[in-house]
Amino acid sequence: MSELIFPLDDVLGLAEHALAAPSHTAPVGNRPPGPALLLLTTDDGNCLLSNGLPQLDAAPGQPHICGLRAVYAENATHGVTGPTRTPRPPPATC
Repeated sequence: MSELIFPLDDVLGLAEHALAAPSHTAPVGNRPPGPALLLLTTDDGNCLLSNGLPQLDAAPGQPHICGLRAVYAENATHGVTGPTRTPRPPPATC
């Protein structure tokens, strides 16, 4: 079984955003509405996003998906190069 490990401090920031947001994106499947962290699998790896609205923008240098703050699993490739984990430029289209 695969295991994903996320940096706790970064995940807490996403969770706080989701809880404090006045509204949320539509739930997936039969999930009830409300705050949640969304797990995405992309070409760059596995990451979490907040479903809070307004959306959480990434600060300069933070990992993101189309400008939205994303927290990538520590044990997954996520568009970074070398041991310094320098973020890769954003995709051309979002």
